Amino acid sequence: MGVADQDPQARLISAKIDGVRVMSAYFPAGRVVGSDDYAYKLDWMRRLREHLDAAASAADDIVLAGDFNVAPDDRDVANPDWWGGSVLCHESARKELQRIRDWGFVDVFRRLHPEAKAYSWWDYKLRAFEKDDGLRIDHIFATQTLARRFASARIDREERQGSAVDKPSDHAPVIAELSG
Repeated sequence: MGVADQDPQARLISAKIDGVRVMSAYFPAGRVVGSDDYAYKLDWMRRLREHLDAAASAADDIVLAGDFNVAPDDRDVANPDWWGGSVLCHESARKELQRIRDWGFVDVFRRLHPEAKAYSWWDYKLRAFEKDDGLRIDHIFATQTLARRFASARIDREERQGSAVDKPSDHAPVIAELSG
């Protein structure tokens, strides 16, 4: 997350495109709550917030998008009782994600679909896709002024169905479209 903080897992990349800073992030999954991997996940999220504080301004046009490996709240989980204490929904991960949002981001999908029950990830082992028993852990966040310019956002379930491949990804793409 910057020259002084070379993360060996290379989880963040950014580019400026037509005046918009686009940041693509792959947050650590965390494996199991309480593990070293989970501590790394929380630390990585804290360092991302520190990076934003030091290197960017919420007044700028910035998009932060990718696999965040966190469902922000129970609307984003088909079965909150099952997933509640997991690395994807744990209170501490949600708190760190909220700290990132509090920097000045808007969840673009949630802004356009405030009550939608829509998911971007389904567990293979549980045949969850067929049951629509998923979680929304892939996100597009944008700074306030930029977020207002998004005309649409959706989760492409058809792409996830993978009719053209033997084993599709367990994620579906989240697609958002900027206007003007």
